[in-house]
Amino acid sequence: MNAQSGLKILLIGPYPRQSGKIVGGVEAVISTLAPSLAAEREVAEVIVLCFARGPIKVERRGLSSKLKVIYARGQNRLELPTRAILDVLYARRIARELNVHIVHGQGIGIQGDIATRMGRPSVVTVHGLTHNEARLQSRGGLIDRYRIRLIETMAKRVLACAQMVISTSAYDMKAVGNLIRGQRVYIPNPVSSEFFERNWNNNNGYRKILFVGSILPRKNIEGIIRAFEAARSMLDNAQLTLIGPTLDPLYASQLQELVGRLKLGDSIEFLGHVDNTMLLDRMRACSVLVLFSREETSPMVIAQAMAIGKPVVASNVGGIPEMIQDGYTGFLVKSGDEEALRIRLVELMQSPDLCYRMGQNAREVATSRFAPAIIAKKTIEVYRRAINR
Repeated sequence: MNAQSGLKILLIGPYPRQSGKIVGGVEAVISTLAPSLAAEREVAEVIVLCFARGPIKVERRGLSSKLKVIYARGQNRLELPTRAILDVLYARRIARELNVHIVHGQGIGIQGDIATRMGRPSVVTVHGLTHNEARLQSRGGLIDRYRIRLIETMAKRVLACAQMVISTSAYDMKAVGNLIRGQRVYIPNPVSSEFFERNWNNNNGYRKILFVGSILPRKNIEGIIRAFEAARSMLDNAQLTLIGPTLDPLYASQLQELVGRLKLGDSIEFLGHVDNTMLLDRMRACSVLVLFSREETSPMVIAQAMAIGKPVVASNVGGIPEMIQDGYTGFLVKSGDEEALRIRLVELMQSPDLCYRMGQNAREVATSRFAPAIIAKKTIEVYRRAINR
């Protein structure tokens, strides 16, 4: 199929406004998937519709001859109770204007809900179990309970209405499988090609530990800090770097207080939200990536670290065991077991050869599973099944 008669695809989800500065795993997925889809010959055009809250600049950007991004002002009030009706109406207008064939919602939250109400064939990718995450972040108040109920109802509606549901892990497929009324398929998230470039450093990062993720209680960063503090007596000049946006300022201040109380200020740095260049530099310079979450689906940062060639030590929750082969590409530890985390970090930090060997294994696995061209082709096949082409 040539470009003139090819697919026109509308992706609904976040897209970075500033080139190279990505907020969260879903942005990383879309900023990789969209250009990879546009590069395929059977695709005529890819349009990303990105809704944002608050005062933003509404604009349309042409990133290439086949890739456009539309930044729109999202509904600021009552989006859950009204099912984001204003966003839905705007998205329908865009779909008619551009004559799209398929709508692909990113996540089973608002983005997926919009996608399944467009009156066109729809595909939804499960990027996390939003209802579970909402419970973990809840402080237990009446408003929080009402909000969680609305999110649960929305997730069920999205999964029931989509023609095709893409799961990024067997974990999420099992968790929501009984709610899906259409077809379902497994496709992992793609990793940007720059993470596969062969200019990483496996030796200079000796005894440098890296965490990448949103600063949220669900990530159990305090557990990482305590395990690191316990490991320091066996690791000369060990350093822990924390990278990620502060989405919970109260939790971030509690982490800073913990670092001060444990007298770790000289060996732990908080870098906040960084651009892709800085992220790549820090990943290349580290020895190991650590993730100690209480709940995860398919963390993008694990796939990125594997592509660069780094071992990962992570909690054995959600879809993480599907990504890490324990003892081969990294180590799995029980969620909340800080002593097990300490032992595995010390084991890797004391053996550069083990770090390198596991990193090489991880890179080989990532190349076969997460390469963007592979994921784009699988995704296009899902589109064809959704619209029967």
